[in-house]
Amino acid sequence: MKLSIYTPIIVIGVFVLVFTMEKLFPLRESKAGLVARLIVNAVMSGLTFLVALLVVRPSALSALQWTSARPFGLTQWLGLPSWAEFIAGFLLLDLSFYYWHTMNHKIPWLWRFHIVHHIDPDLDVSTGFLFHFG
Repeated sequence: MKLSIYTPIIVIGVFVLVFTMEKLFPLRESKAGLVARLIVNAVMSGLTFLVALLVVRPSALSALQWTSARPFGLTQWLGLPSWAEFIAGFLLLDLSFYYWHTMNHKIPWLWRFHIVHHIDPDLDVSTGFLFHFG
């Protein structure tokens, strides 16, 4: 599966739009220097995207190919119409992300990686991309 050129353009466009809106209409006063903070966030995010591209993406695509070739997963057992299956799958995926995020806060070993996302003194759109590359 090829990467679409539109995906990074859309992500960057939305990032710039939201970043601009946050700077024009801030909810609170900044606590740290913008340029230094953005450099740190960009480097950490860049490493994260690189690891995701080289490790996570191929693993996820392999898992998707495997599961699409077999009757696998909760939504297939329910026998719902396609639209209901999509909604149920979306809600179950969102619920799994909620529990994963909760575990990242409660399990010390996971928290050591996850804290990178919470350590930014000024939350903005760049913080949303800030994750530990490990």
